[in-house]
Amino acid sequence: MLNDEVGQTGGCIMAAGITAMPEEARLLLQRWRALRQGDALPNLHDFAPSQIPPARIPWLMTYRQSADQQLSYGVVGEEIRHLFRKNLRGEPVLYYVDPKQRALRYGHINRSINEGRPLWFTGAVLFEECRLEFGRLGLPAQLERDRALLLIYFPLEPVPWPRPQPRHHSTPLPFDLVWLDEA
Repeated sequence: MLNDEVGQTGGCIMAAGITAMPEEARLLLQRWRALRQGDALPNLHDFAPSQIPPARIPWLMTYRQSADQQLSYGVVGEEIRHLFRKNLRGEPVLYYVDPKQRALRYGHINRSINEGRPLWFTGAVLFEECRLEFGRLGLPAQLERDRALLLIYFPLEPVPWPRPQPRHHSTPLPFDLVWLDEA
C-alpha cells in the first residue's frame, strides 16, 4: 500500500488522492525507491535526469535545503519557468506565498526531506483563460552537502497550446497532500 497517511490542509482531505497519481509518477516513485539504501536518501544525480523520461524534464524543479533548514530553488525546468514567468533558481522557495501558507508548506517540504518521505500533492495553476490542475511528485534526495526535494509536475488535464499566460503560481489553500510511504 502506498498511502498510510492522508494529508489534510486547509479543510481539504485527500482520501482517494493516490488513485489520481498518473502511472508515470508511480513508475518514477518505484525507480526512486529502487535507488534508496536503507534510510539513506538516493543521490539526486543518480536519479535525475537519467531515471526521468525526457518529456518530463521540462516539468521538474528542485528545492534545496541548507543546514539551517532554509529552502531555495535549484534546477528549474523550462515549463516551470513559464509557469512562474522567470527562472526561480536561487530564490527562496515560495517567497510569493502568504507567510502563514508558506510556513505550512515549508513544514511539509522539510518533513519530506528530513524524514525521507516522498509525497504527492495536487493544486491548480491559474492562467489568463483557464485553471489547470497539476499533481506534483516530491522525491527527497541527497546532494553533495545539502539535501533536496525533486518536484516533478504532472498536468492532470491537457495543457492548451499555445501555452496560456499564467496569472498566479498556484492556488492558495486548499491543496491536497498524500504521504507516499511503504507499508
